[in-house]
Amino acid sequence: MAYKALYRTYRPENFDDMAGQKHIIKTLQNAIDNNKIAHAYLFTGPRGTGKTSTAKIFARAVNCTGEHKPCGVCENCKTDLEGVHPDIVEIDAASNNGVEEVRNLIEKFKYAPIKGKYKVYIIDEVHMMTQGAYNALLKTIEEPPAHVIFIFATTEPYKVLPTIISRTQRFDFAKVAKKDIVDRLAYIIDKEQIQVEDGVLDTIAELADGGMRDALSILDQVYAYSPNFIKQSEVFEIYGIITTNEILDLFYLMIGHETSRLMQAIEALDSRGIDIKRLTNDMIEILKEKVIYDYTRDASLLNRLDQEQVVQLSSKLNTEISLQVIDILMDSYDKYRNASTIILYLEVALLKIMKIVPRGTYEEPMTQTVQITEQPTTTIAPENLQTVAPMVDVETHEVIHPTREVEEQETQQPVEDTIDYTEEEHIPVLEGGIEESEPLSLISDEMPQEPINTHVEPVVEEPTSQEEVKQETMTPNIDQQYIDQASELEVAPKKPKKMNLDDEFVLRLLVGAKKQIRAQESEQMRSINSYCTDLDIQVAKAANMLKNATIVASAETYTLFEVGSLPLAKEINELDEQNEFMNLVKSMFQQEKKVFAITSTQSSRVIDEFKTRYRTNNLPEPISFEIKKEEKKEQTISDELNILFKNNIDII
Repeated sequence: MAYKALYRTYRPENFDDMAGQKHIIKTLQNAIDNNKIAHAYLFTGPRGTGKTSTAKIFARAVNCTGEHKPCGVCENCKTDLEGVHPDIVEIDAASNNGVEEVRNLIEKFKYAPIKGKYKVYIIDEVHMMTQGAYNALLKTIEEPPAHVIFIFATTEPYKVLPTIISRTQRFDFAKVAKKDIVDRLAYIIDKEQIQVEDGVLDTIAELADGGMRDALSILDQVYAYSPNFIKQSEVFEIYGIITTNEILDLFYLMIGHETSRLMQAIEALDSRGIDIKRLTNDMIEILKEKVIYDYTRDASLLNRLDQEQVVQLSSKLNTEISLQVIDILMDSYDKYRNASTIILYLEVALLKIMKIVPRGTYEEPMTQTVQITEQPTTTIAPENLQTVAPMVDVETHEVIHPTREVEEQETQQPVEDTIDYTEEEHIPVLEGGIEESEPLSLISDEMPQEPINTHVEPVVEEPTSQEEVKQETMTPNIDQQYIDQASELEVAPKKPKKMNLDDEFVLRLLVGAKKQIRAQESEQMRSINSYCTDLDIQVAKAANMLKNATIVASAETYTLFEVGSLPLAKEINELDEQNEFMNLVKSMFQQEKKVFAITSTQSSRVIDEFKTRYRTNNLPEPISFEIKKEEKKEQTISDELNILFKNNIDII
């Protein structure tokens, strides 16, 4: 016999088996006991909350001849449980939504019940019925025969005609409480003899989000993955969620202003397939519990955190800042629905949070599970934090803090306080207050002759030796590699090697870019979807890789794209060396160009570096590429025929 899913095996057979919905169950039981049964009911609510199950139990109960209805042992109950009761009819409105189907149904109403007291019609997904079907059914619902009961079920009641709703008793099913789901799951695993680790049922209940059917489906899937013993970590792995300790580690990275490690941790989570929406929601929930504990000091109100965790977090983050962080995360979560790259919104939100969170000392969590690269950190006395602005090392991109001696010598305000970037550099401000950090060369056609005057010179710490430079460079410098091959379009095939562009190379690309070219190519990129199905396989493949990319900078001989992940960026850079993008670029931009790709994280970092070095008149020389075009000899008719028939004909 084929395996039967848990949600089918353990579908409730009586009111006592129902999880949640106590107010609805009590109302229906009283109606049966007092013989006050209405002629039409409307059950609405989210999926998996028991609408159809309740309808089936109620239909069985009104025809039950036992004492405790439904008894499950009388003839009517047994026949219904077997699915062959002639007086209980279940109809799917999604496939029977026309006028003719309703008219055929109305013809059957006039016949008396065969076995039971009532003929019960359960119409599921009633919102799928057409306007004509509603109108045909309207009069019958208002004055049906005494032996007919209608039960409508829907997840979208707003699509049902108000005239239909007004003729029914409406019951709104709420999401099933977490405790009710856990209790029902505990009963089922006891019946099925499934061994689970502590906390697994709580995690499944959270993932189900109030849907009992979803909870049973999740349990079914996890049990198939681990039939002997289900661990909580396996649930996390299957559904792409992270532990509370990992989320706390992200908070401590923000508190410690460990920007590089924080971005690496987010990229690592994204590469693991973590659900960014759920991660954001979990961060909000943890901070909410922390704020509640700040107000009440009552550990019994905590669900995600234990007392030790919440005390440690509260010692580093006060209540006012916590509420501001919650606002930023909730604002980002609200924008996810319209985002093409969700992780970009989360990264920007975390960077905004770091601006308002006072700098503290990063501490390793009790259980460290996020794999991130260790980097040296710089500490600074708390009294210096309010008067000295941190700066960024050009080579390593690490936060550098001026010494006390520099602080005492400088009396003017830092650069960030004296320059309004949105006015001086004409950086557009996006909806929600997010600044589009765009280098000046992308906005104006020519580089300004004089840099912007500033009051404080940036402090840059240079490595002491070439050995340190090699150790701190995260990616190989491929500048010379591109310059050597810039004049060649045909490159011999080589073994693929995932390549990443270093920051200095990208910086030189930005210096040589022009806004007008980028604007023109951004407009041309709107047609990229038409190339995704091109008959030329090479063009279609290249278009699919770039269809969600954004142009960061453009010049006459190259275009720099921003893509959603580091592996994709490396693959694009490698394939461009093999001229895989040449046909697409030539068709879309009407000229031959080189293509480069970087991630959003690297883009933000390099643009910030551009602004810093621009103010100090320390920008590097731009990179220029000379694309040599091969002269094509004019083809004769014989040449064209040979190409068409692949030299399989003799030309006379």
